[in-house]
This record gives sequence, C-alpha cells and structure tokens, in this order.
Amino acid sequence: MPWVADSVNEHFTLSFSNRYLTPTHLAQDQPRLDPDPIIDPMHILSRAVKQFGVYLEDNQVLYYEQESEDG
Repeated sequence: MPWVADSVNEHFTLSFSNRYLTPTHLAQDQPRLDPDPIIDPMHILSRAVKQFGVYLEDNQVLYYEQESEDG
C-alpha cells in the first residue's frame, strides 16, 4: 500500500500507528519487555500480555519534543 499524506486545514500531516502487542508467533527471539507503569498505570496492558501476545521494543511509543529558544 503506497504512502499517502493526509492534510488538515491545507497543511500536510503524518499519521502513525503502533500495535500494543505483537502476536507471539511473530516475536521470534526478541526480548520481551514489561509495559512501563507510566503508560499502563492500571496494568491493563500487562494483563493482556498473558492472553494476546508479547510486548517488545517495537511496541514502545517514545516521544520527543524540541523547543526553540525564540519560541
């Protein structure tokens, strides 16, 4: 499927998605991780790991923010 840019108010936007868990049969020998309590404070994702798949580095969502000094 080719990539297509979205737009909002005539500005191009990028859309990203990430699955919460990876199916076990696709994980191969990748190291399993525990979901960070910051993103899973109610342990819902941690409980889902027991039934629906594994949590890997590829499932983590990391954020980056950069601010300029002049605003």
